[in-house]
Amino acid sequence: MFGLVEPEGLKTLEAMGFPRDAAKAALTAHNGDVAAAAQQLSQPSVEDKCRSIASRLAKADAAAAAEVAELLTNVAANPRDQRHTIILLGGTAPLQSALRAGQNAGVELLIEAGYRRHDASTLSLTRADPARLYAAKSALDAARTSSPGRQGRNKALQAQASREARAAAAKSFASVQEPRGGCVLTFADGSGAKFATRRFDGDDTLDRVVRFLATCEVGCPPDGDGWRVVAETTPPSFWCDGWVLSDKTTRDEQIFTVKDLPRTLQSLQLWPSATLVVESADDDVVLTKPQRVRPPSPTKGHRLGPKPKPSDLFKRVTARHDPRDLSGADKPRGRVAVSADKVPGLGRLLAMGFPEAKARDALRRANGDVNAAVAALL
Repeated sequence: MFGLVEPEGLKTLEAMGFPRDAAKAALTAHNGDVAAAAQQLSQPSVEDKCRSIASRLAKADAAAAAEVAELLTNVAANPRDQRHTIILLGGTAPLQSALRAGQNAGVELLIEAGYRRHDASTLSLTRADPARLYAAKSALDAARTSSPGRQGRNKALQAQASREARAAAAKSFASVQEPRGGCVLTFADGSGAKFATRRFDGDDTLDRVVRFLATCEVGCPPDGDGWRVVAETTPPSFWCDGWVLSDKTTRDEQIFTVKDLPRTLQSLQLWPSATLVVESADDDVVLTKPQRVRPPSPTKGHRLGPKPKPSDLFKRVTARHDPRDLSGADKPRGRVAVSADKVPGLGRLLAMGFPEAKARDALRRANGDVNAAVAALL
């Protein structure tokens, strides 16, 4: 048939912006009549009609949309079931009421799905068209999912689950005592304003830090913003998808993820001190207002601020304690134990402020390597 169509007609339809394949089909259906083919191509497709009608029905009545969706599902599963091939439009049954919702949007959708009007009060399905049924059902499913009512309910449920998760995290941390020593963590927001400072044990995990943040009234995302239970870890942990948690103490920024929850603070290089920044995943949200925070007094043997490098410690010790006197003979200086002369490198570690027992143990484990011993002690 298409071989009889004049090429000019096809070129005309293509010039009007219609796809070539659709133009060929329309010209074939109308025996080369360009005007009739253009009129057909200008009409909205079945899919477009179904989306428009389904959107109107879902916005008018969510329960009615669910009732019509159930009918379409049953018809697609068993198109020969006589309970679904004849639909009465009168009455007050749930289906009849649903079909009249949205100014008869349900009736219009069934007609697009393949039903025909038998009379003013009856629809009949003589032969089911799977393609039309699928178009109507998929359009209605999409409209129900994206309807404002459904979105609002889903958002409310997510917010409730988030509040419950944060409450559980805060409750689990309520009885945790702050250690006298250990790792000192300072928490700040994206602007640099500090809102909390607390000590943790070096073997505490990042999950414990997250539980502490759940107790903070400022500085963290709201209750309904992304808090959840992470069941993949053993035992289950807590996390918040509404923030970006990072360590900006060192030159290379470290951003933490769910996978870091079971790791210890020492393995995350947060010992002996660090500043964690809590920023909202939404750049327009400010988690806290700037406020002054008094840090806890440092305990003996621990320093506040970023961790010094071993090379920096060596330079400081060398500057303060020159191992040679004016005569050029070796002589220990500073508060160094007499027995330190017998262990190579021990005097340098003691001069840095490390306890003698720990320094000896670190040198023994490092086979006398002072650099490795310092790294282990830090």
